[in-house]
Amino acid sequence: MSGKKSSNNKASEKKPTPPATNPAKAKSQAQSTGPGFKLDRMTLIVAAVVLLVTGIVFSGVTKLEWTNWDDDEYVYENEMVMKGDYGAILTEPVNNNYNPLPVMMFAWEWKQVADKAAEQQDPTQALIDKAWLYHMNNFWMHLVCTALVFWLMLKLGLNPIWAGFAALLFGIHPLRVESVAWVTERKDVMFGMFYVGALIAYTACLDAKDQLWKGLLYTLCIVLATLSLFSKIQAVSLPLSMLAIDWYRGRKLSIWWGLDKVLFFVGSFVIGYLGVLYLAKGETIDTTQTFGLMDRVALGFTSFCLYIVKAVAPYETCTFYPYPKEVTALHYIGLVAAAGIVVGAVLLRKLAREVTFGIAFFAVNIIFLLQIVGAGSAFFADRFTYIAYIGLFFALAMLAQRAVEKNKGLMLPVMGGIAGVLLVASAFLTVQYIPKWKNSDTIWTDVMEKYPRKVVLSYVNRGQYLRRHGQYLRGQGKTAEAQKEFERAFQDFNTGIELQPKYHLSYLNRGNIYFDRGDNDKALADYSKVLEILGPIDFNKRIDPSAAGALSNRGAIYSRKGMHKEALADLDLALKINPKDQNTWNNRAVTHFDMQDYPKAIIDFTEFMKFNPNSGGPINARGVCYMRIGKWAESLEDFNRSIQLEPNSGAFYSNRAIAQANLGNKAAALADAEKAQQLGQPVDPNFLQSLKQ
Repeated sequence: MSGKKSSNNKASEKKPTPPATNPAKAKSQAQSTGPGFKLDRMTLIVAAVVLLVTGIVFSGVTKLEWTNWDDDEYVYENEMVMKGDYGAILTEPVNNNYNPLPVMMFAWEWKQVADKAAEQQDPTQALIDKAWLYHMNNFWMHLVCTALVFWLMLKLGLNPIWAGFAALLFGIHPLRVESVAWVTERKDVMFGMFYVGALIAYTACLDAKDQLWKGLLYTLCIVLATLSLFSKIQAVSLPLSMLAIDWYRGRKLSIWWGLDKVLFFVGSFVIGYLGVLYLAKGETIDTTQTFGLMDRVALGFTSFCLYIVKAVAPYETCTFYPYPKEVTALHYIGLVAAAGIVVGAVLLRKLAREVTFGIAFFAVNIIFLLQIVGAGSAFFADRFTYIAYIGLFFALAMLAQRAVEKNKGLMLPVMGGIAGVLLVASAFLTVQYIPKWKNSDTIWTDVMEKYPRKVVLSYVNRGQYLRRHGQYLRGQGKTAEAQKEFERAFQDFNTGIELQPKYHLSYLNRGNIYFDRGDNDKALADYSKVLEILGPIDFNKRIDPSAAGALSNRGAIYSRKGMHKEALADLDLALKINPKDQNTWNNRAVTHFDMQDYPKAIIDFTEFMKFNPNSGGPINARGVCYMRIGKWAESLEDFNRSIQLEPNSGAFYSNRAIAQANLGNKAAALADAEKAQQLGQPVDPNFLQSLKQ
């Protein structure tokens, strides 16, 4: 970009004029904005301040951990990410969403933070330690987005001071926290970078004199738009944002308005169509299904109004905003208010063109996210405003800039004071909210405090985290602390069942608590309840993955009870639903072992070991199976490997001693038997005596 204030766009050749202060001049002002800006000292200082303040306010995100709200499915339990399978990432959705670019970056990051020694010593802490790189990358991407918003504001005609205000409000607004602090929402900051970059390239293309330069900018715009689409489906609105910019800049209506955006619309249609297909295959707790069409419309446009209100008065931020229990007159008032805002924006197109543009930009970027169709369980989401708020913040800044230019002596302190209050309040609220995202305990506790006993998902997700944390503490020898976490988890699942008796995940997770306790009958009842709620298994339809989990664990309980036929029926069906579930392979292996069907147990342990190649227990168990069918050489190989992985297990040495003895290696067998005794493993005295003879 040259920075010259001139344009060779034949559809818009008017020269810049001073800011309009009356309706007659409003359109000419809009036509002249954005042809360029000078990269002077003031611009650089303001840009530096914007980035410095945004960086300070959001610096806390680098200290956050993971959450169990999609971070598991997108990153730390995603086989494609952990294996670095970029081909699969490019062709397969994650959690019914197609976002290949951020998922590819997740895979690259996983490789960078790999630490095999730490993972073997303390897998849980090693996983927590991996989070810093993901948060750091979210952090710098948001800074880049903020810088690009500043650039776009300048291109749209704001002076450096007010462009800085708009960009800083974008950068530190509390509704930005969800997009930056949540690892999974790398989608937002990544698509946002490319999206705003594409808009800047587009405006520069409109302003370019040289045709070659114009062509290069247009190509750059296409590349950035493509990258944005591959980052998040929300980027489908890009060509609509371009049309809004065309109108604001006074680009003369012609066939070129549409022709130069054909490729962008095609890309948006393809990605949008794929996204809808993948989402249609998924399932959520879709509370909108309890509402009729008009009620959903009223709810959707009420959220439209709330988004606008929260742009200047972010009175509450939350991870999850539940739907109301019923639609009331207030929601229909919200629908009328939204219509009034749109009509008002149209009527103001001559008097305050920036307001019309700001509302239009906001509307085209939020309209697909109003949940009118009911594609989710939340009524409202902070992250949906990441790009949409650019339009509103621009309108605020341009109104302030024009007011100051009209009467600097009076309006400068007024507008400056209002801007200062908005920025200070935003910074304060953001700094206060970021720690709520530390981990799954903190974010879901925050939801419970703001919406007590209203969001069943918060109790289930917090309970899942607490159970896992309790297991970790127990492994660390902190029995008392672990028991407290287990009890908290148990109470959360009970609360979930009270709030929504037909929500299967509450029963599944409570069943897991009973399973851990060895309370087999109660666990069996909960797993059976899960399967009852989900209904018969139909392989011609999508099967909820929870069905496989319930079948696997119920099969394990049947196996405990000696009901091997029932156990195998459940475990076989679970593997048919999800052949990649390692726990089911292990459960079936143990069942076959208990049935003394050692060849089948060997097959299942072998499959399980593909998921856990460095775990000594399953390798030792397979070795015992080989031993039971007289394959001593194969058993010895497994015992060698299990001892290599876990050299302090007396049972492994004891088993290897038996294998060595049967292979005629008495000296080696005696050494292993004595080592087993040293490690506290009982050894048959008669066997030991036979080795000494």
